[in-house]
Amino acid sequence: MTLKYEDKTVYFTSQPVVFKFEVGDIIETDELVVVRLNIPADNNTRCNVFALQKDAKFIWQIESSLKVYPEINVELPYENMALLDNGNISVSDFFGRTFEVNIKNGKLINFNVSR
Repeated sequence: MTLKYEDKTVYFTSQPVVFKFEVGDIIETDELVVVRLNIPADNNTRCNVFALQKDAKFIWQIESSLKVYPEINVELPYENMALLDNGNISVSDFFGRTFEVNIKNGKLINFNVSR
């Protein structure tokens, strides 16, 4: 099933789900739909990745990178997202920091800096 999305809405079969911000992209797996929101520069929202079941039931919001890795000093919203070969999600921010996310619970597993 390929879900459609437009502006702030993801269209699930059972119902549309409307988010507070524009949907940036989605990743669909057999069990979940992972949604990354585009956060305006003047907004302080940071944890902008969510997972929902195929029936639109909310599962998790990504864990705070600053709480897990206080040494990063600044938390930013994620700008990119990809499905990894191991089934987890990779997200990255403006500073070139890439975090691996456990797709089952939204917990951060590790991170590295690519710049």
